[in-house]
Amino acid sequence: MVQFIQQYKKKKADIYELAFEYKRKNISEFSIDEKQEFVNELDSLHEQCVIQVKRSPKGIILLDNIERTIIILKHNVMNSELLYLNGDLSYYLKNNQQYIQDEIYIKNIIQVMQCDTSKHTLNELSYLMFNDEKAILQPNNASVNGKKILSNLKINIEHYIETIAPFYFPLNPSANKILIVENKETCFSLFRLLVNSDIGGIIYGQGNAVLKIFDFLGTYGLDNSYEYLYYGDIDKEGFHIVDSLIERYSDYNIKLSNDLYNHLIKYRSRDLIRSREIKTEFSCLSHLEYIVQEKILFIINNEKCIPQEAFNFTEMEKVLNELHHRLC
Repeated sequence: MVQFIQQYKKKKADIYELAFEYKRKNISEFSIDEKQEFVNELDSLHEQCVIQVKRSPKGIILLDNIERTIIILKHNVMNSELLYLNGDLSYYLKNNQQYIQDEIYIKNIIQVMQCDTSKHTLNELSYLMFNDEKAILQPNNASVNGKKILSNLKINIEHYIETIAPFYFPLNPSANKILIVENKETCFSLFRLLVNSDIGGIIYGQGNAVLKIFDFLGTYGLDNSYEYLYYGDIDKEGFHIVDSLIERYSDYNIKLSNDLYNHLIKYRSRDLIRSREIKTEFSCLSHLEYIVQEKILFIINNEKCIPQEAFNFTEMEKVLNELHHRLC
């Protein structure tokens, strides 16, 4: 019916004429259900500002009192491309000037959405739609605000693949232990030292980011069949992260690395520069030796810390040689 309206030469149309175009038969031949369907279609086009429908006591009773004369909003009807888009049309049908500005992108979106793009990342999708890979996720740094255009169309893109920076460094494909390291410097040192070890690979935890990282383990073929050893700073923030990780992923075997913490605790602590209120009873410590637990709690309770970097490459190399490159 919309195509008929687009080609219609007059500003007003007769409701009976529209009914015939809708079902290719006279309205007198409509069933009750067909009449209701027709009314619903008219109301839908009215909401989209394609036509203007009025109701009054003088209207047609069998068509929900809709008046016989239907006003055609010609300037909006010309946006025919929108009719093929799986989105909400109302914004652009009501804002014709904005449509003119965004028209080239809308036509491209329609073309893209007609293809199977379900496995594309958001940046890949952004380039296809807007010829700018930043248009959706970083619109302020892009040539066009693609995020706003998609929002205007109410197109849901949540099902497209979310990405994350690479975080896993494989070492030994036959090993079933994975080491999670909180800080980048220590992660790099251990990566060089554990090439011939019982560690299958290293996850760069990136502090609190590790809570999100675990959602992407499947990208690297990792799951809850592995044993995960965590190694981070000795401070309350670090152990809070571990407890949160264990709580959120309770079906994973996650624990602190006994060997690495046994050696990190030997280094001198320093005062925390910044501290926030966090519980000081950490269940994750139960895996460590009792004397190590006591030393760690003393450091935490006195608002101190020992950063991973205290246990440096040279010292770790000596220890790992003594342990025959095996960690627990």
